[in-house]
Amino acid sequence: MRRRTLQAAALLLLLAATAAHADERIHQTRGSHTLEHRTTEKKRVVLPVRSAGRRVSIRVKAVVSGGEVRLVVRDSKGRVRQDARLRPAGAKPNTYDVSTDEERAAAGEWTVEFEFEEATGSYEYAWTNDLP
Repeated sequence: MRRRTLQAAALLLLLAATAAHADERIHQTRGSHTLEHRTTEKKRVVLPVRSAGRRVSIRVKAVVSGGEVRLVVRDSKGRVRQDARLRPAGAKPNTYDVSTDEERAAAGEWTVEFEFEEATGSYEYAWTNDLP
């Protein structure tokens, strides 16, 4: 009986160590905001890639119920990955929801740029990358 208890405890420790190790390797940054009042401003989110070859992915969602929003996603080499200009579709909000595939990135910074012109609605992003 004591041997089984020791084996079960060892297995639990191994599983806990594996889970902790997996959590340390992946980092996720999330952000969101709701524009309740007509807003005219620019917002730039910087998402670092600390060393070349790290796997990264990003998901961006915007809902525009009034005005206009321009959304631009740039990778660490400065290439434009997404460029969208959004307005409501008549009386209905317009939703833009896009994700990049997981890929190996160059060192540097990815950016998500939002430009609001008399805009109402919301946006969110989720950035996932490997840690060194």
